Amino acid sequence: MPGANNYPRKDLKDIQVKAKRPPKDMEETPEVPKAVTLPGDIWQIGSHRVICGDSTNQDTIQKQLFEGRTTSLVFTSPPYDNQRSYKIGSINWTDLMKGIINAIPAEEITQVLINLGQVHREHEWQPYWTDWLQWIADPERADRWRRFGLYIWDQGTGLPGDWNGRFAPSFEFLFHFNRKERRPNKIVRCTSAGDAVPIDKKGGLREKDGIQGSKWSHAGTKVQEWRIPDNLVRINRQATSGLERGHPAVFPIGLPEFIIKAYSEPGDIVYEPFAGSGTTLIAAENTGRVCYASELAPEYVDIICRRYMRMFPNGAKPTLTGHGDFFDVANGRGIEVPDDAALYRVGTGTKRREEINTLEAFL
Repeated sequence: MPGANNYPRKDLKDIQVKAKRPPKDMEETPEVPKAVTLPGDIWQIGSHRVICGDSTNQDTIQKQLFEGRTTSLVFTSPPYDNQRSYKIGSINWTDLMKGIINAIPAEEITQVLINLGQVHREHEWQPYWTDWLQWIADPERADRWRRFGLYIWDQGTGLPGDWNGRFAPSFEFLFHFNRKERRPNKIVRCTSAGDAVPIDKKGGLREKDGIQGSKWSHAGTKVQEWRIPDNLVRINRQATSGLERGHPAVFPIGLPEFIIKAYSEPGDIVYEPFAGSGTTLIAAENTGRVCYASELAPEYVDIICRRYMRMFPNGAKPTLTGHGDFFDVANGRGIEVPDDAALYRVGTGTKRREEINTLEAFL
């Protein structure tokens, strides 16, 4: 998984930068002070596409971004109610999510997985999703979605702190919607792979009398090498620092990678309506899928382009039809873009301080 630390230990001690400290690993990107991207721009990044536009607008998504294509999987992590400060201003969360769902260019077997976390106000956790969940599965709606699954994202050890008397948070939810089920891929290795299953092995759900009466369908065979995932997804939270300077809510690449592997095939189009810093697009690149993404804030679209170029230096450059690549567009629009790669060169403490001082002028 991407994210190797490229700073020598001695350099970390030499560089005395706090509020403007450069990012530590390849999952982090500094913020652009003025956006290269303009509303309506569509960046082609290899096979991926990113539009700077409104994910609730059906024409923007279905016609401009997808150009009539459909998606087999939607994975996203929208704002948790109005908990954080984004560049899009205040929102009506329920209306926002209704618009997002209505704009999905879905096919019959499209799976939609949405990451949501708890929000607390007035000493109580808020079920801010209630009205939306009732609407999405309303039997009176011809285009309803089934509330198919509810999973837990186990983020690892709880964060330090008092948390106002509550246990430290270490999980979030994954809501799963569909109109037709699709069997998940077997992506989790079995710990007992190759071992023989006893011929009389029983299991499955218990009957009303509490007895597991059904015989395992693979009794008498060997344990398979791979199995489908549990409904408890164990992936550590984003552990790095720096990227939040560009976006207020970052999740680990491993989370969308896991979902993408489970519910899509190589070459499939994965849709991300809240592209943010481009984590789902990075995950799609890592897994051989195609990501079509929408992001309303031009600053975040810039971060997606720059982050991709830094993580995949030999990959395709983001291009804007009729305008050239990202740097051509920046030059044409009179915007100077920092050389992100310089932040990750290995050199002496003095040399690195000089490079970072130069780059800091842009941050």
